[in-house]
Amino acid sequence: MILENIRLSFAVIFGAKLRSLLTMLGIIIGVSSVLIIISMGEGVKNQVTNSINDLGANLISVTPGQSVKRNDDGSIKEVNFAEGFGTSTLSEADVESIRDIESVEAVAPIMVVPGTVKNSSEEVSTTTIIATNEQYPKALNQKVATGAFFKDDSTGNTAVIGSDIADEEFNGVSAVGKVITLRSENFIITGVLEKFESAFGVFGPDLNRGVFISIDKGKQLTNGVVSISEIDVSVQADADSNAIVKQIDEAVLQNHGGERDFSVIKQDEIIEITDQIFSVITSFVAAIAGISLFVGGIGIMNIMLVSVTERTKEIGLRKAVGATNWHILQQFLIEAVILSAIGGLLGTAFSYLVVQGISAFTDLRGSFAFSTVLLALGVSSGVGIVFGIAPAIKAARKNPIDSLRHE
Repeated sequence: MILENIRLSFAVIFGAKLRSLLTMLGIIIGVSSVLIIISMGEGVKNQVTNSINDLGANLISVTPGQSVKRNDDGSIKEVNFAEGFGTSTLSEADVESIRDIESVEAVAPIMVVPGTVKNSSEEVSTTTIIATNEQYPKALNQKVATGAFFKDDSTGNTAVIGSDIADEEFNGVSAVGKVITLRSENFIITGVLEKFESAFGVFGPDLNRGVFISIDKGKQLTNGVVSISEIDVSVQADADSNAIVKQIDEAVLQNHGGERDFSVIKQDEIIEITDQIFSVITSFVAAIAGISLFVGGIGIMNIMLVSVTERTKEIGLRKAVGATNWHILQQFLIEAVILSAIGGLLGTAFSYLVVQGISAFTDLRGSFAFSTVLLALGVSSGVGIVFGIAPAIKAARKNPIDSLRHE
């Protein structure tokens, strides 16, 4: 009987193709919206996680503001990134104190220097001038592709540039030895960094579009004003990172007179925080998009109620030849579920094409998980059950004699 009801449902659905497609439209939009949001959210989260991992699992970052609070056991109990937007109190003294800690391999301060970058007379767009020290490549697990990085005591006008600037401004020709202008001063390019697989620093700008100068030269350009926005610390692979985090915290806390106006965060903690943030955002936006599933369900219920009215005589005939209320209920419920499930399949196919298109034409990479597809199809079928039950009950309760008299 179930197979017969399935066959009849397909016959009814495909017998009125346009009406069925319009009925499924809400489900198609709802499923595709949710799948696109979840897939892109997961994809971006994976990109960020991979980017952070590319910087090295043994990287520890010291950032301004108490953006994280810890329990007595050292685990993070609260995150408030708004704290990190205040004025930085990190200093060169903090860099030196961290450098003295055992098992620390490299310490690199990051100071963003305001100003424009020009190649000849043309301004280079979307660039960031970063003042740091010679340990920067080692701290961020990055190599110099061509040329060499500057020395700590370099106060001359030398600079290292990111790979994107080298490609765009020098057309694939070696940029080493060429001249660029920073804040109206000419700088000789001594090296080009390899491409950062992570487009963004831990909390900073696009590093592939960075222009790196020595911290001493950076101070000259800012008239001696030092505003370190981050300190990146690379530790030995076999070191106890939790113990080093505690030592860094104690050293910087002492320099700051006991004022905890900074945060010390490990790579795995950054990944954990990132996962939580993306999960909350994705779930929230997906829930909003899911409203269209509710609207689609109402559309299915509305059409099924119309269908019950149109097929009243058919219901009477089926009951007259022995069909029970359960048989009638089953028929209309199966029809609603199939209608919703087909909408779910079409929505899934559409969302897959959209995600692939976004991945092909942008730097974002969607993650189209099979489990997510199954969830979407399950939800769409559930919508068919929930919103198809009322029309099915109405059909099942019809009196066969009154139904046969219906015109």
